[in-house]
Amino acid sequence: MLRFNWFISNLLSRSDFVIIIIFSFWGLSFFPAAKGGLWVGTIGGGLNYLDTDREACERFVPIEEDTTSLSGWNVLSIWEDERGWVWLGTTKNGLNVFNPKTGVFHRFPEVSGPGKRPIYSICEDAKQQLWLGTYGGL
Repeated sequence: MLRFNWFISNLLSRSDFVIIIIFSFWGLSFFPAAKGGLWVGTIGGGLNYLDTDREACERFVPIEEDTTSLSGWNVLSIWEDERGWVWLGTTKNGLNVFNPKTGVFHRFPEVSGPGKRPIYSICEDAKQQLWLGTYGGL
């Protein structure tokens, strides 16, 4: 925890880096990564990964015509499973899963259901089944 606190305070002293990378968009969802960093979902800025070891930030955004990229700009919820895959709920673009080892996103647009409901929360039960919280319920 001390290492992470040092990283955040060091970032805050570098205001140009923070403003451009993270705080120019609303940081909405946060999830501590198993390997020690922090996943940050934003409104309008896609997904960010704060790497505490390298003291760097990596940004993931939708790329037109690339179905292996993030599906939308607004990431409302984040969950990292035991495999290290990162599950992402978006406002109108369904569920995404990101494999950090390959750098590839897989999209599940049908998960939002009719009307493309936002996915506000994600969690995993003891049987490794994902539960998604939407405006319409689970």
